[in-house]
Amino acid sequence: MNDLLRQVAELRTDLQALDRRVRFLADAFDLVDPVPDDAVAEANLREVIDGLSDAHLDLSTADKHLETVAAHAARLGA
Repeated sequence: MNDLLRQVAELRTDLQALDRRVRFLADAFDLVDPVPDDAVAEANLREVIDGLSDAHLDLSTADKHLETVAAHAARLGA
């Protein structure tokens, strides 16, 4: 059980750090010119958009796993 407690604490720390990184990224993304100057800038913007889309899918998958773990924990506590 101690290992689970440690893992949960680490997960919460990681999620808080992720939240800070996402907020920082959102602020930085607000500074990006929506109309790229050249083909390189447009390619870079598309790569950023693709990366964010992939990150969103990763986060959605992790959220589903977290919901499953939370449901198991709730059943144990009932």
